[in-house]
Amino acid sequence: MATVPFVALRMYSRWKRMGKLAVEDFLIVLALCCLIGDLGIQQHMWNLGLGDMSTVTPEKLKGIMQMIVPGSILYVSSLWAVKFALVIFYKRIAVPGSRLILLYNIALGGLAVTFLVIFFDILFQCYPYDKRWSSDPNCE
Repeated sequence: MATVPFVALRMYSRWKRMGKLAVEDFLIVLALCCLIGDLGIQQHMWNLGLGDMSTVTPEKLKGIMQMIVPGSILYVSSLWAVKFALVIFYKRIAVPGSRLILLYNIALGGLAVTFLVIFFDILFQCYPYDKRWSSDPNCE
């Protein structure tokens, strides 16, 4: 969790120097929260036996499999929040009226589309959800 002090120092210094926070600052905090949530899910999966699969009972395996969707969503959300923050920051420092603004708007649209595609792919790649952790080979 080495990122927490760095993000805290960034927020503190931005607040002291600028007197306010920008959109990208909130996106960085969102990314940090998603990262912490994902790490919590990974630790839970590890506690269920992910580190030594030979000791995993069917019930614990079900618990591990149930954590894949929320963990993946938090991980992807963390990555895309950082990407959005970077593009918004670059757009903010670009010369107003320049072609870079258009390029950054296109990049933001591309990020939004790719995030939604990945998000819904994670949600619906295996539907219904209980098929993911079912031990029934005929589960449909």
